[in-house]
Amino acid sequence: MQAKGFSMAITLSDIAAIQMKMQMTDATTASSTATTINSSLAQAQGMLKSAGLGSFGQSLQVGADDDILEIDGSLTPTELDSLVTLISSMI
Repeated sequence: MQAKGFSMAITLSDIAAIQMKMQMTDATTASSTATTINSSLAQAQGMLKSAGLGSFGQSLQVGADDDILEIDGSLTPTELDSLVTLISSMI
């Protein structure tokens, strides 16, 4: 998978909404990458749930719009705190 560009936006309110977009080399690559990710989504949701991020896992949506791969999800405040703690423990 090779992306030509990447963007990520996080909107904070009562939840943290996360939107990631990657510009792929073409529409076929974006679509096939979305299909591949969606086929593994159930396994990823299980792993996220065991890490205390179950709502985030269930909120994940993956799709393609022309050559753009889009991944959206949302975190509750508790999950955001858990994620920050998890990431900071890796640094």
